[in-house]
Amino acid sequence: MRFVKLGHIVFICILICFSSCDRYGDSIGKPSPWFDSVITRAERLYEAGDKAGAIHIVLDAHARGGLSKMDELDYFCFCDNIYRKDFKDYAHCIVAADSMIRICELDRTNKNIQYKYIIAYNNKGDALMSLGDFMGAYDCYYQAKTLAQAGEDSCALAKYSYSLSMVLFKQQKFAEAADYFRESFTEVMHCTEDFGVFYKKQELLDNLGLCYYHLEKYDSAVDYYNKALEYIDANADKFPTKSRTAFVTAKAVVYGNLADIYSARGNKDTAIAMLRKSIGVNLARGCSNTDAELDQVKLANLYFSLDRIPELEQTLADIRAELDSLPEKSVELNWNHLMWQLNERRGKPAEAFAYIREYVRIDDSLNRQNMLLMSSDIEGRIKNQERQYQLSLLHAQAHSQKVYLFVVSIAACLAVIIIFIILHNARRTRKNLIVLTTLNNKVNEQKVKLEKALAELEQQDRDKTRILRAVAHDVMNPISAVMALTDLLYHDKNESQADQKEVLDLIKESCQNSIALSKDILEASQMIDPDSLKKEWVSINDLVRSSVELLNYKASAKKQKIIVTMPEDPVRAFVNKEKIWRAVNNLLGNAIKFSNEKGIIEVNVTQLDPFGNIGGMQSGKARFDGSDMVRIRIKDYGIGIREKDKPLVFDMFTEAKTQGTAGEGAHGLGLSITLQIAKAHGGNVWFESKEGEGTTFYLEFPLNDEDKNQP
Repeated sequence: MRFVKLGHIVFICILICFSSCDRYGDSIGKPSPWFDSVITRAERLYEAGDKAGAIHIVLDAHARGGLSKMDELDYFCFCDNIYRKDFKDYAHCIVAADSMIRICELDRTNKNIQYKYIIAYNNKGDALMSLGDFMGAYDCYYQAKTLAQAGEDSCALAKYSYSLSMVLFKQQKFAEAADYFRESFTEVMHCTEDFGVFYKKQELLDNLGLCYYHLEKYDSAVDYYNKALEYIDANADKFPTKSRTAFVTAKAVVYGNLADIYSARGNKDTAIAMLRKSIGVNLARGCSNTDAELDQVKLANLYFSLDRIPELEQTLADIRAELDSLPEKSVELNWNHLMWQLNERRGKPAEAFAYIREYVRIDDSLNRQNMLLMSSDIEGRIKNQERQYQLSLLHAQAHSQKVYLFVVSIAACLAVIIIFIILHNARRTRKNLIVLTTLNNKVNEQKVKLEKALAELEQQDRDKTRILRAVAHDVMNPISAVMALTDLLYHDKNESQADQKEVLDLIKESCQNSIALSKDILEASQMIDPDSLKKEWVSINDLVRSSVELLNYKASAKKQKIIVTMPEDPVRAFVNKEKIWRAVNNLLGNAIKFSNEKGIIEVNVTQLDPFGNIGGMQSGKARFDGSDMVRIRIKDYGIGIREKDKPLVFDMFTEAKTQGTAGEGAHGLGLSITLQIAKAHGGNVWFESKEGEGTTFYLEFPLNDEDKNQP
């Protein structure tokens, strides 16, 4: 079989060679003046703030057809810019970048499209970075770098250095980021001077200032900010066709950054003036509205530190209005933090606590988003890519030296293979066929076993992932609440003893919820082995009665009544007492949780013969393994289970979580654990439910193991 496969591979290689020749022969074409004019009009609309109009006329022109491949590249490049910067539609960005890559691969040697090829990989890297696929983004950036090196394009290398510097900046590695920003600035000096290059240079100078600000080297930061302002003023007149908005916006961004320096040095009045100047520019249509929101947050913090409450309140109201039309999570996080502090200062703990909870929720969301970025090893990835690149060069050299010998050798091998196959088929006997059939059957049996084992491993992996997700979300939530409540107690010195007790009760409840959830997670993560269960003869009557007595206080709190019926003669079963008690507790606890106030809960214990009969009456599922059964039925008249949630009830960490009638929380583990316990005892759990009318759960298991007799 392996010889036949080698022949197939050679045949496929020949087909690839021919198809490659045809593909690389396709014509790229030249850009058309008509489509160039469309792009120019779209750019003017974009600069005027009409971003939707800009993308519309380009999409309309593309829909008409008749574009050359070079026009297609310009089209996808323009769309990527708007989808990424303005609409945050990164999925469309990846589609546009992949389309550019496919066009560029039609003729990789064409120097007219090499720069577009590099741009396509850089654009795809930016989109993957925004979606959190950091390793994929690094690979795209490195591919763009190798293309730039192969074409000896120093200008194109500037984008690679810039992309890495932005990642390092977000990882708060400001010194390393500054080195890459400087390297990018040096490389961009090799580019042909146009508006895009001008804008990139002033941005790099501003970013260098930001790096030194975070490193607390304020003199160096101010020097770079001033260089950025001087560069903008010196070159603004070189682009008379461009809207003045772009230059004013760029300077406004620098003013907002300079305000941070004045604030850090204690000159807060000057900082406020600079921020107002920046905000006044960037709040206008077509300007950097997101930057204006960030500056508004800085301004609000300065007003708070100076106790200028009326101005603080007005600024917070302005931020809220901006967030309604231009959402930004980091701005919303800081807004909630300021509202929390403001309400604490006003002596309104209830309002402050509401903002604390929202602040914790948003902060947790942002931390999850940043976790992968902060933990990604960009430098290690770069070094690995460099090693792979060098290895690929060595392999290419070795391949070119051995290709002739390979062709001769493969021809000889094919001749030998053909002769061998002919002889082998001529000598094949019936005995060989029987042996092969037997081996094939064994292979199929092993395949079935392996598939079953793989399915079990995949299920365990999914369960582990769910457990980790529960730990990361459900356990962290009450801990975050405890931290926020503790901070509230620490800062609010005037809070009454009653209020403090209420907060402490909330802390206690959060801790209890975390402990209960942790215990459930530990139990749910360990599959119950029936052979390892320690069993004993247990009175099911006493076990159920004990569970009812334990949970009766919860029912009493909701004025509920539990009615218990069971046989006069005790029902005894050979089981693990702790596990069965836990299963009954879970079912009875759910009945209490989802029953209304003053509701009735019925608990019934019955013994069944092997055919499901109770006292000669057919009442349940028949058993054909010869064992008597015990059935525990728990019925409530509460809210019931929705039809769409019924298939998910027994799933571990199910999304079908419903709060109890008194607002009790649920994390979805109890019924999954109960089902594991029942199956480990050779039994089962099922239910009947109708939304709004109540639910009945059945727990059924054998009275005794095989070959064990009741004493």
